[in-house]
Amino acid sequence: MKKVKYFIIYFLCWIVFQSTDCNRDSFEDKAYLVSTLFKLSTLNDTLKVGDTLIVYAVLPDSLDVINLLTGDTTKQKINILKKSTSTCNLNLIDKELIKAISLDFSFPELRIQTKGMNGEFSKSYPFEVELKYILNKPGNYFLFSGYDNLLDINGVSDVAFKGDFDVNSKNFEILAPLGFEFQNHAQIVDEENIVSYFPFVVIE
Repeated sequence: MKKVKYFIIYFLCWIVFQSTDCNRDSFEDKAYLVSTLFKLSTLNDTLKVGDTLIVYAVLPDSLDVINLLTGDTTKQKINILKKSTSTCNLNLIDKELIKAISLDFSFPELRIQTKGMNGEFSKSYPFEVELKYILNKPGNYFLFSGYDNLLDINGVSDVAFKGDFDVNSKNFEILAPLGFEFQNHAQIVDEENIVSYFPFVVIE
């Protein structure tokens, strides 16, 4: 429950800063949020070259409607999903350049989507996504799902999506090649349920 509160507070702050006009007449007094879990084909953070990592998620039956003035939350049934941004992405850490390379964009041939399209949820019920990543190179990797993914649900175009990777423990030492600041920040925002990471390594 504490993690949910952290995320709601962070999300509400983000909504406020996205608004360029503080006039009450132009301020939307509701925020929309949908949360789900990413199921992984393995909970092991050490895989081998040639393995396939499968990521699956399905949207819940309803989303949360948050009253920004009172903080009250109500449920709204999900009837129509028009579009969604990419649900999550896989990154390979380049230790020489000290940066993360998105395999979804740089090497799209390594991602096979069996449910949904373009990294998004399917547009018909059940609203689900399934991605298969072919791991053909050793190294340090991490899956990432951020707070700024937006869905168009029931005619509302800015429904925030939050996906958590359903794993029991995470080894953030795997992110060390990106520097201590990145590693520490990633662990903090993950523990506070603002964004979600799943670090893992691929060996020969």
